This record gives sequence, structure tokens and C-alpha cells, in this order.
Amino acid sequence: AIESLLVADLASSSGSTLIGFVQSGSGAAASTVQTELRRTLAPEQFGAVGDGATDDTVALQNCINQAQTSGIPILLAKKYLVNQNGVSGYCLLITSRVNMSGPGWIFPSASVPTTCDIIKIQSASAGACDYLSFDGFTIGNSGVGRYPIFVNTSVGSNFGYARITNLTIQPSNSGYAFLHTNNVAGATGGLYLSRLSGNKFFGTVSFTLSGSDNIIEHNEITGSVNGCSIYYSQIAGGVNLWIRNNNCADNGGAILIDSCNSPVIWGNSVELDGTQSGSSGACINLNGGTATITGAIVGQNTIGNLSSSASLPVSLRIANATGTVVEPNYWYTTNATQQARGAWILTTTA
Repeated sequence: AIESLLVADLASSSGSTLIGFVQSGSGAAASTVQTELRRTLAPEQFGAVGDGATDDTVALQNCINQAQTSGIPILLAKKYLVNQNGVSGYCLLITSRVNMSGPGWIFPSASVPTTCDIIKIQSASAGACDYLSFDGFTIGNSGVGRYPIFVNTSVGSNFGYARITNLTIQPSNSGYAFLHTNNVAGATGGLYLSRLSGNKFFGTVSFTLSGSDNIIEHNEITGSVNGCSIYYSQIAGGVNLWIRNNNCADNGGAILIDSCNSPVIWGNSVELDGTQSGSSGACINLNGGTATITGAIVGQNTIGNLSSSASLPVSLRIANATGTVVEPNYWYTTNATQQARGAWILTTTA
């Protein structure tokens, strides 16, 4: 009878509290199996199957909700099929800080509409998503959905210190891999003091009216919207931007800045074949379309013009910008008839 009761207790939902655990090593503290297992969350704990065929949308959203409440990190280990969450325009919604990592795959169903985002991040209040962290997993299904990651701070819900690292973002229907949009003014408006690093983006990375001190570095960006691999504009009052050591070499890898104070564009590999229009035909374009760019530094970039036509794209275009410093860059073209031209810099203001 005692044995039967013990088995029943261990088999209950609280049974793991009855089993002790001590880590090896000097000074290790006694714990329980339940405490140790609850140090991370997994979608499987909320009913996900992770076979890439079973709809795991609800389970994954419930896992995210618990992570937002508890602060416990999520480990993604499998391939999780997701669908549009009702008629909401997204598959998964994040409204406060989440730490999500692992080798898993958030995989949208082929039936996800072109107006639906895969992960929508919209902070519940200013600062609620501070220190959000994504690392190591894959998002997307080739050509499916609108934005794989959509950060919306246009409702006064600005946040900072986000880390988006080592992700693989599959091509979407929109052509964007990461899109941020904002209307909150000031240095801490929008997304600020955040870093995109070490990612593989199959599509454009776009920041619209973002905040201060963002870093876009060590990413590989393949494919683009209108020939623009990285688009950036900064809110009034914002300062500093670092775009460095990215590989935008896919014959459409332009960097386009429409407003920013003190941007540094350094050590990137950028190629353009001259057929794209969104970058005004420039590999690096200090356009200043929404406000004058001040104090830009452009240096140590490898800039390639790959057009086969007689009309090559501009290597560096300086339009509405003041105080620009152009350090040494490496310029090249594969067009034999144009190789004598050398660097082609078009400037109206500097």
C-alpha cells in the first residue's frame, strides 16, 4: 500500500518536487527535479509537437506568454509549425521581454496570408520589451507571410537593449527579413541601444525612424527590396548608428540612410548590379530623404559595381548630408569597359 501511494505521488503533477537534485562540485546546493526542470521553458511543455506538420501556434504562444510573466528563457529545439492567430495579422505576439534561443525553427504554414507577420513585437508599454533576446533559431518558410520579425513602436511603446543574434531568416512574401517602424520622438524613441549581429537575412533589414545607438554588424544579407539590403532612418533627436562588417554582396546590396546623426558605415562588403531603383542606383547612399544626415563616416568598405551595362551604379552617393568623412574604401567593377573610371562618388552636399 505504501509503495502504491509513493508511485501515485511521484506520478502526480507535483511528483517532481519529491525527487532531490544536487549538482556535482564543491558548494552545490540541494534542489528538486521540479526546480531544475523549470529553469527553462520549452514549447513541448505547453503541448507543442515540433514535427513541422502539427499546428503548434497556441502552444508556442502560451510558452511565450509564460516567459513574459516569469522571465524564464525559452529553448527552441524542434520545428514548430505556426499559423495566423485568428484574424490578428500575426502568428506570434510579444509584448514584453522574452529570451528565446536554440537550434529550432519557427515555421509558418503555407496558408499564412501575405498580410500576416510571423513574429510581431509590440511592447505593452514603454520599456516593457527592454533586453529582449533572440539567438540561434530559424524563422520563416520561403515566400510565406509578410514580415518574419516586425517591431512596431508606433503606439508609444519604445524599448531598447534588444539583441537579435545568429538567426536565419527565410525569404518572406514582402522581401523584408526584419522591419521596425516608429513615430516616438527623441533619443529613446523607437528601438534604441539594440544590436543585430551574426544573422543570415534573406531579405531587407529596415529601421524607420528608429532611436539612438543601434548596431547592425556581422550579418549576411541576401536579397533585397528595391536593391536595398539595409535601410535606416532615425527619429529627430536620435544620435549614432553603426553599420559595420556586414556582407551585402548579392548584386542588390545597397545601404540607404535617409536620416541620422553620426552614422558610421565601416568594413562592409556591398555589391550592386545597377538594376535596382530603391537605392537611387548607389551602393552606399547617404540620401537624407527625411532629414539632413550629419557627421557620417564611411570607410574600409569593399564596394562593387557589377553592372554589365555602360551605366554603372554610383559607388557612394552623398546627397542631403553635411560633415561627411570618407575614409579609404576599396572600389571595384567587373565591367571591363568601365574599370578606368575608378571610384564614382556623387555628391550634392558634403
